[in-house]
Parts: sequence; structure tokens; C-alpha cells
Amino acid sequence: MQARTPTSAQGIDVSYAQGTVSWAKVRAAGIDFAYARATQGTTIHDSQFARNWPNIRAHGLMRGAYHFAVPGTVLEDARRQAAWFVHAVKEAGGYQTGDLPPVLDLEENPNHLAPGPLANWALTWLTAVDAALGTHSMVYGPWSFLSALPRGALADRRLWIAWPDTGSIPGNLPNWTEWTCMQYTFHGDVPGISGAVDRDAWCLPAAGLAREVGFTTSPTPTGPKVVLAQSPILQPIAQQLAKEYGWQATSSLDAIKGAAAVVCVGGTSEFIDQAKAAAGSAWHTPLAGSNLWLTLQLVAQAGLTGKF
Repeated sequence: MQARTPTSAQGIDVSYAQGTVSWAKVRAAGIDFAYARATQGTTIHDSQFARNWPNIRAHGLMRGAYHFAVPGTVLEDARRQAAWFVHAVKEAGGYQTGDLPPVLDLEENPNHLAPGPLANWALTWLTAVDAALGTHSMVYGPWSFLSALPRGALADRRLWIAWPDTGSIPGNLPNWTEWTCMQYTFHGDVPGISGAVDRDAWCLPAAGLAREVGFTTSPTPTGPKVVLAQSPILQPIAQQLAKEYGWQATSSLDAIKGAAAVVCVGGTSEFIDQAKAAAGSAWHTPLAGSNLWLTLQLVAQAGLTGKF
């Protein structure tokens, strides 16, 4: 495989283990992209993912999400784990143009699947996720683990290889002769993160990677942050939320033009469609349809409110 170069886009990958990350400091340190763990198996939802997912992009980094695989003995298990991952990603805001491919973290085989069934399990997960998100997912794993997979099973998938070996170049694998991303150390020191963090390099420079995935950064909005409510019955709720988060409450569509962020607590379908058009990229759809507090919390964590 190829060597890592000084021009490679620089990244990190994080999970609950890194705690609360200061993404502004991470970006200022020259990090171009970040992968965040979303899920593991069919029961674990990473406790930091809902915070990390919007924050990574809000601070100008390219982002991707990964799932830690716990391969089961039947293919239906792969589909269940894929659905669990997709649910977590969509709940946190979903995939957008400019995001990096989802990744299946394949490094454990607790049920001792043979290489062929293990590869089929992985391909089933990848296919299910791509069908749900419209993506083309990648595979992550250590060289030694991936070397056991049969030739051709995953050859059309890009590779994120764990290769924490200074100075050496990984040999070819049955399914891969080049890597797309390389995890080159487990002990990175990056401002904004307490303790060690994995460091990664992409096969392209940052500008080339951004062009490939269609990533652009938008100017930081400077207008007001608005809680919108159409009905007089809902306006007290809007006022309460606005007071709590340092926003403005309004029922006027004109008032949200040029806003930095807008969350609507309710209105008719026609009103909401008009509001979305007026708000543009400042619009934040309430999570789970009506979870206004969580929506505002996530927006706050992205640095868009006066209070936070």
C-alpha cells in the first residue's frame, strides 16, 4: 500500500472516551476532519454522538460517523445493527452533502464466524446503511484482522486501516492494495481534547477531500436566534424557551429572515413551509418531531446561542 504523506488531510476519531470535545480548539489546531462513534452492536448509542455530530460540522470540520460492529451469527443481525446506526445518525441530524462516508468498524469477532460468513455479515451491514442513507460506506479495521477476509468480498469498499506503526508501510490485503484513510496512532495529543485521541490521515489533501465530498463552510451567521410560534397558544412556550436559551421569541415570518438559527415550536404545514423557506440554512427541525428542548440544546452546543 501507499505511504502517508505530509500533505494528507489530518483527522481524528472520537467516542464517549474523549468526553466533551472543544471543537473550536480542535479546528484551530489544524484538524480537517473527524469521525464520531454513533453506535455499537444493537444496544449501545454513544453518549457523546448527539453532541459531536452537529458540533463537528458547525466548527468547520468534515465529519463522518462509524459503527462498532459486534457480528452475529445471522445476517438479520447485521440489518438490525445497520438500522440502529441509521436511527442514531438521523436522530442527530442525518447525513448531508459534504459528510464523509459512514464506516463499519470491523475488529472483533465474538461469535467466531468463519472468514466467508464474516465478510457476508459486513457486506449486509454496508448495503443496508447505504440504502437508508444514500451513501457508499467504508470498512475500518486492523491489518491483521482484515487479512483473514476472503479475496473479493469487500474489494469495492474503500479502506480505513488501523496502522499505528511509525515509519513502515502496510502490505497489501486480499481486498485492498491501497488505503483511503489511515489511523496512524492511538496516542495523539490534540488541543481541545483531554487525554489521548486517535489520529488519522486521508489519502488526499484537505482541499481535495472537500472537493470530493462537496464540503463547503458557510459564513458564521450574525442575525438573531429565534424561537418561532404561529399560534397564540404556543407563544408562551416560545417565550419560555427563548428566555432559557437567550434567543428571541416571535410569530412573524419577517422576523426570521437573516436569523442565525430558527426553531419552530408549532404551526400549520403551510406556515412551517414558509418559515423553512425564509430561514434557509438557519432552520433546525425539532428532533423526534417535537423534542424542542433537545433541539435547542444541540444548537446551543454548536455555539449558536447567546447563552451558551
